[in-house]
Amino acid sequence: MAYIPNIEVFTLMIFLSGFIMSKKEGAIIGLLSASIFTFFNPLGPSPPPLFIYQLIHYSLTGISGGLAKNFMLNRKFFKPKEDLYVYQVMVIFGVIGGILTFLFDILSTLFGGFTVSTSIDYFIASYLFGIVFTTVHLIGNILVFIFLLPGLIQIIMKLVD
Repeated sequence: MAYIPNIEVFTLMIFLSGFIMSKKEGAIIGLLSASIFTFFNPLGPSPPPLFIYQLIHYSLTGISGGLAKNFMLNRKFFKPKEDLYVYQVMVIFGVIGGILTFLFDILSTLFGGFTVSTSIDYFIASYLFGIVFTTVHLIGNILVFIFLLPGLIQIIMKLVD
């Protein structure tokens, strides 16, 4: 997937870590993963405002995995040892994936733009020029959260049990 711009499973894996382990461990995994990924990126490290935002965002992504599990635990439709490919689970995961991705794209454009310009015009222009990549990223993550996440949770829950 590295050859397709803005299609990634990084967000999914951090969310999954929080879902499987806990909010605290998800936050730690998000922080450490983002530190390594953003500092040692082959395109170069992120500028400081963007770097800090990415650390915060991915820590919160891990926490959101734990929160999602807590929310779903006592629901009738959540049966991790049986079948998670049910409408309610897929919708919840799709919405979560969409929200996490949308927030990341908007705020990373904003914080990344601070290194170049602080004007709102620059932010709007940057966002509009990147709208195709943002759309691909958003759709890609929604689909990954809908179709991969339930299966990964089932497999891991069976292995852990």
